[in-house]
Amino acid sequence: MPETMDWRDLDRADLSRAYDNSGAVADSAAIVAGWRTRSAAFREAQVDALDLAYGQGERQRIDVFRCGRPSAPMLAFLHGGYWQRNDRRGFSCMAEGPLARGLDVALVGYTLAPEARLTDIVAEAHAALALLRAEG
Repeated sequence: MPETMDWRDLDRADLSRAYDNSGAVADSAAIVAGWRTRSAAFREAQVDALDLAYGQGERQRIDVFRCGRPSAPMLAFLHGGYWQRNDRRGFSCMAEGPLARGLDVALVGYTLAPEARLTDIVAEAHAALALLRAEG
């Protein structure tokens, strides 16, 4: 059984390494670049609702992709980036699989840290979901 470690015993450099997914994944920059390329092509082919505002903030936007099935369930996707980087547009290609399986997809953007605290980002996610629920 692996030895357990208390994160509070780690110095700043070890903490940074422990939470650096990009550093832990070989060729992560190429993988993310591939997602961005696929996402740009995917977005160009879409006729659905892009850039819907759910708040006043510049990043408080949602892209909605419809599968074409009336009353389809919806998957809400909040992009990765440890709340500090990336953008919903770079992850648009992630909608391909759910769309092919009969799900509508909403990619939710949010204000990044440190401009927003995590509690603010959670509140933004709630506001985005409330808009999606109201819009049906």
